[in-house]
Amino acid sequence: MDFSKFSDDNFDVKDWVNHALQPPKDTNVSVENYASNLVMKLQLFIQEVSKSLEETSQVALNNIPRVLREVENIKIETSLLKNQMSMVKDDIRKVEENTASSMKKLVEIDGVKCRMQDACNALQEADKWTILSSEADESFERGDLNQVAEKLIGMQKSLEVLKDVPDYNERLKVLQNHKNKLEALLSPTLVQIFNKHDLDDARHYVELFAQLDRLPQLQLYYNNCHKSSLFKTWRSVREDPNKPMTSWLPIFFDHLLALWHREISWCGQVFPDPIQALCVLMSQTLNSVKPSINDCIIETLRDGEDNLDTLIQLQNGTSRFVQGLEKAVGTFQGNLTTEKNAHLEQLLLVIRSAFTEYLLQYSQLQQTQLMTVIDAFSVESLELSDCAESLSDYIADAFKSADKALDSCLKFTNAYGSVGLIDAYKIFFSAFFGCINEVLHKLRKHYSLDVDSKQDGSSKLGRHYQTMEQFSIRF
Repeated sequence: MDFSKFSDDNFDVKDWVNHALQPPKDTNVSVENYASNLVMKLQLFIQEVSKSLEETSQVALNNIPRVLREVENIKIETSLLKNQMSMVKDDIRKVEENTASSMKKLVEIDGVKCRMQDACNALQEADKWTILSSEADESFERGDLNQVAEKLIGMQKSLEVLKDVPDYNERLKVLQNHKNKLEALLSPTLVQIFNKHDLDDARHYVELFAQLDRLPQLQLYYNNCHKSSLFKTWRSVREDPNKPMTSWLPIFFDHLLALWHREISWCGQVFPDPIQALCVLMSQTLNSVKPSINDCIIETLRDGEDNLDTLIQLQNGTSRFVQGLEKAVGTFQGNLTTEKNAHLEQLLLVIRSAFTEYLLQYSQLQQTQLMTVIDAFSVESLELSDCAESLSDYIADAFKSADKALDSCLKFTNAYGSVGLIDAYKIFFSAFFGCINEVLHKLRKHYSLDVDSKQDGSSKLGRHYQTMEQFSIRF
């Protein structure tokens, strides 16, 4: 029998009795006998529980005096602890009251000590500055430039401590003069190193100039070494007067891209930011070439007829160069970041700046190109017999030009010039329908159909009725 259910919080007497009075099916015991045995088992179980409860109660009663004594001891200890905490609190308050002035004096004394220490350090650095400045002058006289650089680095560190002294600006000026002198003496060596791509010496001087806070000046020497070669290439690709700009500009861009691929690996071993170094080199080159790209575009458009198509060809060559640069930068960075390099963005801005003015003038350029179709159609020179055929060709050319204009808008402005395209369309189609109206007016006048005609057109209309009917059908 399972007596564990008696300890269940949801114990139901009826369910338990009904379940307990179901004797096993494989026995022949009557319900009365089975119930009698069950009652006897319950009585025995009750006796066991009562005995266990009695023993537990006796143990609890025996432990009550000990528990009461322990509780009393805890109360006494708590009271003693409370008194001791109160005494400690009073002692702390007395200490604070008695030592407040002393602590204040200690803080003031510590402040004086710190200021004295700072003054001592400043005096030491001032003395060190004087010694290093004198040693730097001696090193200049001996021509020992490595020693000069070492002394200037020490002077720079000393000057950081002396930034609050009254003659700080004078000392800074002296240091800058020494740096300029050192840079001037090193310039032939730097040019030779960059021309020969001497890796070890280049690393040494990059580290040296970085410690002297003159790394941008060092990169200028690197740029100047390549700019002279790039200027020569610029002049050579332009020297053929029969070669259009749409042909030689991509050649120059290919040369710049080849330079990037040649130099990026070496710059990556020398400069802290090789992408910045090469982007600055190319930006300075493109801003310094004579004549500038913008001047060359102006000259090309001055002599050309289809200026918009020329600009699209130039922009396509420029876009291929831009895509090549972006791919090269992404390959070097290893695609570790999704953010574009800020120096590359600045370079791309310089490259695309030559087209900014023409993008703003797109609507006018497109209008000029469309109006060439209108200008080519002359009503006065048309014979009446050729009017229908000429007008048919004119309409085909007009809509072909309109489709070409949409394609030009997508290619040149990437659809940003859609509003300008619509403006050009309005002017173009207005002139287009004006030409058609002129043709119709000429025909009406020839056949005396104008209401203002004072001539007797009835006989003339009769004579040309069949011809006019044929023209009408063709139109």
